[in-house]
Amino acid sequence: MMKKAVRYAMGEWPAMKRVLECGDVELSNNLSEQMMRSIKMNLKNAGNIGSKESAKHNAFMFSVIESCKMNKRQVERDDLTDLLPCNLAT
Repeated sequence: MMKKAVRYAMGEWPAMKRVLECGDVELSNNLSEQMMRSIKMNLKNAGNIGSKESAKHNAFMFSVIESCKMNKRQVERDDLTDLLPCNLAT
């Protein structure tokens, strides 16, 4: 295990060197892990969907909800019909 850890560290040395040389680089990936938490939870729940078609519908709705969050739109309150693919101008 130690040999494997040392090989990994040596392989990552160029990236680690950049981190040490530049004080602006974030050492932790906690923020990105927190952003992925809801996606990971959805994956756990998706294991019980039951069919391929249901999985597609679930993925679509999850994508809409996450996109609304990123654009600061409230899924429960805002009229989102203008965002549906059938209503978008091509």
